[in-house]
Amino acid sequence: MDRVVWIPFEAPYSYEFFDRTLSWIKERPQKNFRILTYDPNRPTHVPHPALLNLVWGSQIYLRGHGLAGDAHVTTTYNNGKQKLHIHDSIDRLLDMGLPSTFRGTIKFYSCFSALTGVPKYLGGGTPVFDKKHPEDILKTKMKGGNYAPKGIPLAKVGANYFRSKGFNKCKFLGYKGPLTGAYVDSDNAKDNQMHKYCEEVKYDCYGTAHFQPTKSRRASDARASF
Repeated sequence: MDRVVWIPFEAPYSYEFFDRTLSWIKERPQKNFRILTYDPNRPTHVPHPALLNLVWGSQIYLRGHGLAGDAHVTTTYNNGKQKLHIHDSIDRLLDMGLPSTFRGTIKFYSCFSALTGVPKYLGGGTPVFDKKHPEDILKTKMKGGNYAPKGIPLAKVGANYFRSKGFNKCKFLGYKGPLTGAYVDSDNAKDNQMHKYCEEVKYDCYGTAHFQPTKSRRASDARASF
């Protein structure tokens, strides 16, 4: 099985995720990671070597920083920043030659890609405190109140777009929190190896995210299908 890491940004904005992927290759050479970065000068729809001979069940990781309920991915370089709609990331991948006949798993490997989050609180309403834990903001409910429009998980937007392009034989995955960008150590790892992890995140009634730092939930345990 092959694993292609798709970085939808051209150089030098691709460097951040390129370097991170090199660390994956160093830590897990047996996983056969291939790096694919966007090249605007490459003839469109001519298959890139990284996309050739992908066996059934191969995996593609779509990279870029993400936010809950936001269909964009971002990256930075020095003081600059690039932002792409996930549709644009996918279009660039198709331009690099990924065929709609691909049969495997497509991972939206961005933080919060499986989450809608909670709409931002705009005002009004009355907080209703939990009787047993009145001090716990995560147990507090809001009666009434005005909220911003609800977002859609990045992975859902992306999966639907892939299907509209004919990718009907794939499994699409998103992630339920912030991901570690590299393999890291954990005292909870039963195999004494480094792994990638995903923190838990919960939202209070005001729409504020509260992170639950943990190295016990591996990224593979924090996925959702779309």
